[in-house]
Amino acid sequence: YINKNITYQDLHDIKFDHTFPKRMTFKGDFWMDKFFELDTAKYPDIADAIRRIKNFDRNADTLDRNFPIMLFTIYRLLQGSGERRENVENDDTKMEETFVACIREAQEHMIKHWGTIDVPLGKVQVLERAGKFYGLDGGPDAIRAVFGDILEDGRIRMKAGDGYVQLVKFTKEGPEIESINAFGASSMPDSPHYTDQMPLFSQQKMKKMSLKKEDVYK
Repeated sequence: YINKNITYQDLHDIKFDHTFPKRMTFKGDFWMDKFFELDTAKYPDIADAIRRIKNFDRNADTLDRNFPIMLFTIYRLLQGSGERRENVENDDTKMEETFVACIREAQEHMIKHWGTIDVPLGKVQVLERAGKFYGLDGGPDAIRAVFGDILEDGRIRMKAGDGYVQLVKFTKEGPEIESINAFGASSMPDSPHYTDQMPLFSQQKMKKMSLKKEDVYK
């Protein structure tokens, strides 16, 4: 988008961009280059996982079957007080050992809950409320940000990241407003608006809004 006028649609697409950069870092602490350079022959027990990580096209959509093993590996890196990651940026051997250990743990987790690591992202990363589940694209540090807790059934339930989003276009006829909330406009479980925006949110869609009271009440 350098030296290019940004259209309204461009802004929408940027906001919900679920791709990762070609060169990735872990929380800005260290580069993850070696994560994508591991030797499958050296680690045959996680060879398929390593291949999937190498084949990840940086596009974390809900159908992607390479990102989940990488995603759970990142969560293994995130866990704990940080001792596991201490000084890895200065020690290539420790960095490789850390990546390999986390991949092994991620693989064990996926096999325990799904019997395989060949699972689409939309089945393992979800938006959940009141027993309703919707698959989510994106992930930690994507612009389409998703951070979550791991449930007893193995899935990652979003707890942070995108929330209320509003886009406004100013025209001669007045403002045109679109918005979306991760769950709904109510925090009351018995309200129809407790979960009614979840399907749209999970599909990167928005709803029309108005500043006119009569329209809002409709």
